[in-house]
Amino acid sequence: KFEKHASAIACTGCHMDIDPLGHPLEPFDAVGGHHDEDEHGNVILSSGEVSLDGHWQEFTDTRGFARLLGGSAAVSRCM
Repeated sequence: KFEKHASAIACTGCHMDIDPLGHPLEPFDAVGGHHDEDEHGNVILSSGEVSLDGHWQEFTDTRGFARLLGGSAAVSRCM
């Protein structure tokens, strides 16, 4: 599903900005429950990369994403 909407020309512009932030939160539902699989039994991947402090950084899961945010000077200034 992710690859399908990320590659659609009409969707790509916005998804380039929002997916790096939303992808690591994908395992959580609307009330904060954590799930390792989606409703079809597919493993939910929460790894990715995000641009922080002028360069792209990879993370392997939601905790890694949180560590990157916590250690970012740019995020610290915003918060």
